[in-house]
Amino acid sequence: MVALLLSLLACAAGVDLCVKTVPLPSCTAFTTIQAAIDVAQAGDRVLIGPAVFQESLRLPALPLTIASLNGSQATLRPVPGAPALSNRAAGAGACSLRISGLLIVDSAASVDDSAAAIDLACDSAAVSLDDIAVQGCRG
Repeated sequence: MVALLLSLLACAAGVDLCVKTVPLPSCTAFTTIQAAIDVAQAGDRVLIGPAVFQESLRLPALPLTIASLNGSQATLRPVPGAPALSNRAAGAGACSLRISGLLIVDSAASVDDSAAAIDLACDSAAVSLDDIAVQGCRG
């Protein structure tokens, strides 16, 4: 089990999981976004520094915030054959996701024509996507 530090900055219960160049001493550090997501629990925040990430994110069906820190925009390059953001493996149903500050690029080369760069199976009222840009997507 990974020991996680409680964040002094969080208003709600939960911890901050930081990826790359996030200078918060209260964070547990990770080198990939998915590694932080994999250990996240309900109410946690995955904070992302400005960097380019070559990965597709598999999101759990639990309340989670994934955000670039201080308005910076992290770049996500999906792996071939997979959407950039998906929670299909977690199963459809209730989930509460807040995702902000991502630039998804080269999705046309990564996802076949029948797929989407963002593939979420949630009640739309439970999903918040802010400051998300997709470049290079065909369809």
